Amino acid sequence: MKFKVSVVQMDILSGDPEGNIAKAIPLIRQSAENGAKVVVLPELWTTGYSYDNLREVAASHMQATAAAISKSARDNRLYIIGSTVEIKDNALHNTCSVVGPQGLIGQYSKVHLFRLLDEDKFFRAGNSYSVYKTELGIIGTAICYDIRFPELCRSIALAEAGVLFVPAEWPYPRISHWRNLLIARAIENQMFVVGCNRVGTDKKSKYFGHSLIADPAGEVVLEGGESEELLTGELDFEKLHAMRKLIPCYSDRSEASYSNRVDFEEKSEQLNLQQSPLT
Repeated sequence: MKFKVSVVQMDILSGDPEGNIAKAIPLIRQSAENGAKVVVLPELWTTGYSYDNLREVAASHMQATAAAISKSARDNRLYIIGSTVEIKDNALHNTCSVVGPQGLIGQYSKVHLFRLLDEDKFFRAGNSYSVYKTELGIIGTAICYDIRFPELCRSIALAEAGVLFVPAEWPYPRISHWRNLLIARAIENQMFVVGCNRVGTDKKSKYFGHSLIADPAGEVVLEGGESEELLTGELDFEKLHAMRKLIPCYSDRSEASYSNRVDFEEKSEQLNLQQSPLT
């Protein structure tokens, strides 16, 4: 199976859902014209980190955003993935929605909140990962900072996802972290990883783009620059199957080794370790 994915590397108008929707919808249409079956938007693509009035903006635009994206997915016969502010249980969540031609498929609320951008002060963390069965296969989602936590991505992979989609607002100066982590998650899980990062600036940060797709061998299928652009690449699942056959990590994986942890003090006694003179 093969299908195309488009990545919308856009500058986000801070606190302006209407402006961001007006910018994104034509790019989604163009993605469909390019043959894409999936379109990925950045993290918090309707508002950015506009904390001054985030609750008010979210409350007034959640339904309109959902309606616009559902209509665009239906009209263009594709899947749209991206994160926005969601109000749930009277708390703000950074939530990634997966919307298909038939409507909302599922949502994932960001588990790992990034304190350097004050997410912990404004959002409530999610408490579970999500995978989705689609006509394109099983897919999973993570959001930005989540990719620093390999156990989350491995849980998604063990749930048989072949692709991990990662909307992000990853700022300067950590370009190498962004690239290397996406590629590492692809290699260790033998899956496609699609990262969509914003460009532009807000009050606190500058964002560098470099959205990319890494294949299950860690090879970069495509990568953006540092300005607004629409990127389209192809995911060939023959590469996934071939990589998992060549290096059978899943069948060789030993869960017993993770559960049979030896207590440090017990291990120290067994090895007759002494305290280091440097401590």
